[in-house]
Amino acid sequence: MRKRFSWVVANMVSLRFPQRLKLVILCLLSGVFSSIFVAMDIYYLNIVMPDPIVYGLLTEWIGLAFSFLLMIFFSIPFKEGKTIGYFLDPTFDKVKLPRGKILLYLIGAGLSASFSTFSYFILTSITDPSTILPLSKLVIVYLLVAEIFYEKDAPTYIEIISISLIIMGVFLVSFVKAGFGFMETLIILGPYNLGLTFYTYFQKLARDCREEGITNDSLNLRIWSLFFLTLFMSIFSIPLIDDTRWNLIIRYGQDTYSLIFIIIDMSFAFFAYIFYLRALGMGKMSVVNSITSISVVLGIPLTLIGNIIYPGAFGVIPTELEIWVFKTIGSILVIEGIVALSITQERSYILIKMKYPYELDIMPLLKQIKGVESVAAVAGNYDYILRVKIRSIAKVYNMLVRKIEKLPAIKEITTMKIIKEWERI
Repeated sequence: MRKRFSWVVANMVSLRFPQRLKLVILCLLSGVFSSIFVAMDIYYLNIVMPDPIVYGLLTEWIGLAFSFLLMIFFSIPFKEGKTIGYFLDPTFDKVKLPRGKILLYLIGAGLSASFSTFSYFILTSITDPSTILPLSKLVIVYLLVAEIFYEKDAPTYIEIISISLIIMGVFLVSFVKAGFGFMETLIILGPYNLGLTFYTYFQKLARDCREEGITNDSLNLRIWSLFFLTLFMSIFSIPLIDDTRWNLIIRYGQDTYSLIFIIIDMSFAFFAYIFYLRALGMGKMSVVNSITSISVVLGIPLTLIGNIIYPGAFGVIPTELEIWVFKTIGSILVIEGIVALSITQERSYILIKMKYPYELDIMPLLKQIKGVESVAAVAGNYDYILRVKIRSIAKVYNMLVRKIEKLPAIKEITTMKIIKEWERI
């Protein structure tokens, strides 16, 4: 019984579910953890210390130091040659210095994140952060455009409809009477969302990189992108750090309450990004960011509960009926869009028969085709079996089969759609 219980716990922690369900769970967990650390940020800035620049630097510096301690903990051997971090990401071994393309991608991710993070803290000094956060989901639109170039393929109709529902729902959830000025709008449309877009893009490149001997597990990607984020944000903040702010950094950096609060806050951020990076390795950038939009919906109960515990800590609770109608409709649209996106991807097996005699091993060529998850050389009526994941049956033919047909010595290709499947991952 004890062994069975341990097996269940291990499967739950390491998220051993069918691939499609795992993607949705990872995104939802990321959204939940994100909503919690954002709520904590809002509380701290409204109640404890209202200077967003000082708080931003403290969270990054303390968060980076604490994250390195977490990485050391996750590198401790557990059993059967596996580390504790294995249960968060099965590809994790230990902390490793990035190099090659991974290093360049992480520098790009850190630089991009520094723009969006710095912009976020600047915005919080202008207006209430709880009204700005939902607008970060404009990044979904930017990512749809980026994916056309990254994957060289347009999104399907169901993806466009689902993402449109989510974006519409997010704006309804964030409905407020007060508008934004020119400067706020410029920052939101510019460095804030563009920074998030390029951060996601570089992290996707790093996660998908398949250079031999280079690690790209989510834990290492998180710690080193956070390192470069902290480095660049500190550089950007130098002109804004006067004696008053420096004294605040020293004062609150030594304050026990602030230290514990920021460590808890950055713990939620750490796990939110780990789940997010794992999801990026499994799904499209726009889809992952759309499903994590559940954080916007969760912001409603967190705001209500937070204001009950700490009145005024999360802004003024609206009393107008129409605002709550908009928020309710928006929440429903977000959930509908997430459910629709969770069932968009199609899985198929492609069976390949070669012309005899043939000498060329085409497995390396097959592995390079986007959408191919695994390749097996087999004996019998067919020579290769491919397991593919793509957005629609039409895409299987247009993107995959046509590319395979161009390979040498191909005699026959058979596509078999997966209707129902069980897998242990």
